Amino acid sequence: DEDRGLDEEATMVMVRRLDALQSNVGGEVRMVEAGLATANATRSGFWALVTLWQDQVHGRARLLQQRFQRDLQDKIVSYLKEAGGDMPAQVSLGELPEEVQREVVALQEQFREEIQPLVKAQTEDVQELVQCDSHRNRLALFR
Repeated sequence: DEDRGLDEEATMVMVRRLDALQSNVGGEVRMVEAGLATANATRSGFWALVTLWQDQVHGRARLLQQRFQRDLQDKIVSYLKEAGGDMPAQVSLGELPEEVQREVVALQEQFREEIQPLVKAQTEDVQELVQCDSHRNRLALFR
């Protein structure tokens, strides 16, 4: 594999732009600044960069999970308060009115749609990087 200096630099430019965009839009999960400051896309640094990226993806997935759980809890607690009864420790979906059940199912579907690309990024995309036959191809795929 010949020298990939330009490809490596283009990869780092893309990573830094992505991080800056996330900062500009108020992204709650960003790459660790210290890690990003020392990251590089050379053969010796590439997998550390991938790990940094995976950590960021994992953080986004964790944030989505927390939001889903909070939204679900808010939906159920809101219904229970309106119903005016005691607040049970546990409620099954079947105990809720159909309208609330539909809202819960819609929340679940939305969560699945949002989490699926992140799960793919953590598994399939990394596997593809591992299976690449050259540093050049890994850089191209990562970008």
